[in-house]
Amino acid sequence: MGIINAGFDPSVFMAEEEATPSPWFHFSIDDVFDSLIEVTDKNIPLFEHPYFSLLKEMHDTYGVIVGLHLFFQKKINGKLRSLCDVRDLKKEIADAGGWIYFGPHALDYENAPYAQSVDEQVAVFSRTYDEIDRFAGKNSYAKWIRLHFYSESYELADYFKKRGITSLFSTDKPVGSHRMPQNIKDQLNDVGSATYEGMNFLRTHFRVEFFADDNLNKIAIENLFKESLVKYGYIILYAHEYEFARREVCEALKSSFEILNKLSVKSLPKV
Repeated sequence: MGIINAGFDPSVFMAEEEATPSPWFHFSIDDVFDSLIEVTDKNIPLFEHPYFSLLKEMHDTYGVIVGLHLFFQKKINGKLRSLCDVRDLKKEIADAGGWIYFGPHALDYENAPYAQSVDEQVAVFSRTYDEIDRFAGKNSYAKWIRLHFYSESYELADYFKKRGITSLFSTDKPVGSHRMPQNIKDQLNDVGSATYEGMNFLRTHFRVEFFADDNLNKIAIENLFKESLVKYGYIILYAHEYEFARREVCEALKSSFEILNKLSVKSLPKV
């Protein structure tokens, strides 16, 4: 296949002691909230919930490590709920092997970080981390996160570093970036990574639900992955929680990991 790492050393964005497979992929899920409320309200064992059961199957079969990016609050059945309502999941996560990591995404769907002041963002993210500490534990922080609507909150670089975040994900769209200069946009498109105002950024590559929407077969998905591996040397793959209600999205996810395994592309050991 001629895989080429296009000048990007992922160890720059990771802790020194962490080994990095090559080639590699990162998988995460945005807009996460409803599933955590459902396992709480219905007292469902975490990995017996259909959504988490699927993730565990992918972990057990292909070694997938998962980053979950959280809304702090959402109105469900006419009632405003928040992460404060989520029950303690620390033991279940630890007993499963600790392969799920959490990070902030936004206050809610309507309030993206880019539309908030720096102080408002810090307040939301800090409240989110307080709840992650409570229900998942401090060792479950994701190192790379995607903010809602690809918010590029580089103004919070120092804050994020204190939380152990070493990179934000940028958009998969051809624009490259919504707020950063043209040279950074070009670097994200051409190389897949860039640093701006002290914050590292990684370009997102693929959204799983688009594979389903376009009815792509395994050969088509494999070709897309190969193109990304040749250009960037790695793959950033993501989905949205609400999309897992669709059978075709779940099948596209399974196909994606099957193909990555076939290509010997490994999940990062910690996300």
